[in-house]
Amino acid sequence: TGRTGVLAKHPDIVDEIKKTLKDLRTSGFIVNVPLGHSIMLGVIRKHDASLLTNFKCSERYVHSFFESSMKWSPRTATRAAAHIPPMLPRSVLEHIFILSTQ
Repeated sequence: TGRTGVLAKHPDIVDEIKKTLKDLRTSGFIVNVPLGHSIMLGVIRKHDASLLTNFKCSERYVHSFFESSMKWSPRTATRAAAHIPPMLPRSVLEHIFILSTQ
């Protein structure tokens, strides 16, 4: 379902990316292309970093992934969207931390 390209053979990676993005959005985050790009790179590296040798996970790819796989319309981030919501679930923060340290 939607554009997954090289990730089509890795449904576990696609599912984790989609779940993480949906969880962030549900918790109140503005999920834009740069944040989605970081999440996707983190999940791909966690599962199989070798995928990134032949696959450039560009922001254009992420934009297309948002539109086709998530049915989202990416927009440019605004300054007001740059803050962390006050009631962000701890599990989301932990997940972001784990992805950022791998």
